[in-house]
Amino acid sequence: MTGVVAFVAILPEIASSYVVAIIISILSYVALTEAWNILSGYTGYFFFGAAAFYGVGQYAGAILMSFTPYYASVALSASLAFVIACGLGIVFLRIRGAYFAIGSYALTAALANVVFYWQSHVARTTGVLVPVQDNSTVMRCMLAIALVTIGTAYLIKNSKFGLGLFAIRENEDAAETAGVNTTLYKVVAFGICGLLMGATGAAVVARLGYVDVFGAFAEYISIYPVVMGLLGGIGTVVGPIMGAVIVGSIFEVFFGSGDPYPFELGLALLLICIVQFVPSGFPEMLRHLSRLVVQSVETKSIPSVTG
Repeated sequence: MTGVVAFVAILPEIASSYVVAIIISILSYVALTEAWNILSGYTGYFFFGAAAFYGVGQYAGAILMSFTPYYASVALSASLAFVIACGLGIVFLRIRGAYFAIGSYALTAALANVVFYWQSHVARTTGVLVPVQDNSTVMRCMLAIALVTIGTAYLIKNSKFGLGLFAIRENEDAAETAGVNTTLYKVVAFGICGLLMGATGAAVVARLGYVDVFGAFAEYISIYPVVMGLLGGIGTVVGPIMGAVIVGSIFEVFFGSGDPYPFELGLALLLICIVQFVPSGFPEMLRHLSRLVVQSVETKSIPSVTG
């Protein structure tokens, strides 16, 4: 693991700008998916609003970077996303199941419309210009955010706080009866999720030079973490990383070819297949295949009895 991190860290010195740009995208998918997993994988509250906090991070970062250093802007943008997430979590996390999923999806549209209204009626503009950072700076910042996100997911999973989140996932009413402050646990998880997604948005916006509502709050940003998390296996730490790397790499191949639409179609079919046949994701698929292989070998090794 340390070797991989070290190799990625020195990539800007030895790789082309195109490869570095791909690595930045994949790292952003890892961070978004792992952050989504902290909320949805650990508590069972399926969140379809990643673009809300990602977009907040992008806009906050774009504005702050005009008069604040890059890394400080990322940290401040993440803090703003955390505050907004905690405030919204107090309201949104009172609903459960499909209603929460629908409400979280609508959250992105609500925040996007607030920003759009502010731009068109107050700022009198359609977007925000961003001071551009070189790819090596953005990649190292994004690598740090991805590592912090993975570390946070690991620490939470192996803590008393994580145990409370998993108890909420299994049976929220029983968890509350057992003494878990479910409201506080959910709001804190929501806040951490928002903070990490906001940091991701702020970090990558410096590559673009310009941001508007349609890019910052794009629908695919909410959908990709769900698919990547489900594919890798929710509730684990390694699973979302695997899902983000696999799906993110495939997306970059199709997007780089100039025709991403087959990928979008394939992604929709993949999501349907995962939910229908392997809801626990890629690890479950591997375990199922390994069982079939073992059974096949054992069947062949048993001599037939005739007589």
